[in-house]
Amino acid sequence: LGLIRNGRVAYVHAYGLRDVEHNLPLQTDTIMYGASLTKGTFAYMVMQLVDEHKLDLDRPLAEYLPKPLPEYEYYASLADDPRWRAITARMVLDHTTGFANFAFLEPDEKLHIHWAPGTHYGYSGDGIQLLQFVLEQGLHLDVGAEMQHRVFDRFGMTRTSMTWRDDFAGNLTQGYELDGKLEPHDERSHVRAAGSMDTTIADWTDFLAGMSRGDGLSRAAWTDMITRHIVIDTEAQFPTLNQPHHDWSSIGLGYGLGWGVLGAAMDCYETARQYTMLRKQFDDRPIASHQLVQEKLAWMITEITKAQLLALQVGRIKDQGKLEPAHISMLKRNNVAIALECARLSRDLLGGNGIMDDYPVMRHMCNL
Repeated sequence: LGLIRNGRVAYVHAYGLRDVEHNLPLQTDTIMYGASLTKGTFAYMVMQLVDEHKLDLDRPLAEYLPKPLPEYEYYASLADDPRWRAITARMVLDHTTGFANFAFLEPDEKLHIHWAPGTHYGYSGDGIQLLQFVLEQGLHLDVGAEMQHRVFDRFGMTRTSMTWRDDFAGNLTQGYELDGKLEPHDERSHVRAAGSMDTTIADWTDFLAGMSRGDGLSRAAWTDMITRHIVIDTEAQFPTLNQPHHDWSSIGLGYGLGWGVLGAAMDCYETARQYTMLRKQFDDRPIASHQLVQEKLAWMITEITKAQLLALQVGRIKDQGKLEPAHISMLKRNNVAIALECARLSRDLLGGNGIMDDYPVMRHMCNL
């Protein structure tokens, strides 16, 4: 279990056993499969390349390769489907390539595009692998080395690697089937951006804390990374294709034009609300009991709710195919202004603590 508070690791602890047969305890530095956590870690590295203008999120990936994508053996099945030309890094990272999770799950075990790229969510490891392929074949990068120095070294992740290391052997988790049968830890020898990473709870919590602060990324790249870009309307994530539809609007699952800044506003509001309920002054009453404080909190949550409704309406307009640039401009102007005012009010309510990095308020204000 790793807990992060205001961008800092607050608590890390391990529970249970890493090896049942030998009654060995799980520890915070025990090696475990990173599995699909690798994808998000890889995305963080990719956004650094975007910052350095080595990769354009919206340029077709095929344009980076020396020859057409279907001329590479793994992608030969796409030869009769020209939609491969449209796939971009952004589509890979928000899982809208149109690929199944992996080709081996297809009836003919070949890669296919199931919908127009960029239009529909469908979780895909093969999409992530395509981006790795482009970085290696088109930009001539060593993805394992890039992950090591851009991510693992940056965050002091000394027990994390994209491939197996011999020093992991002394303290690692074993796997078990549902019937309790031992499934030994796989020693992966090839870098796979979709899931080859080995890591520990301590290491990955350090990474996630750094990611939540935006370390190593421009503010624009970090915001682009955490802002939803596509609606998720399937009942479950797996199997990837042909899932029944479900309305997740109540939790905002999916793209959210304008929602990125509202996350900052909500963080400021929640910080102020919790602080004023705990902070006592003079008569041993929380300062939240005073109407002047309540008025500020009420204004914040009212305006945030109105901004959320505006974002929802713009999302509906987008779904109807009627979205205009003016809608986006008005949405961004309104919601950024609201978020900034929420940050200011939260700073005021926290008093001197409002400018301390123990709280996220000043960071949000500077970002906005």
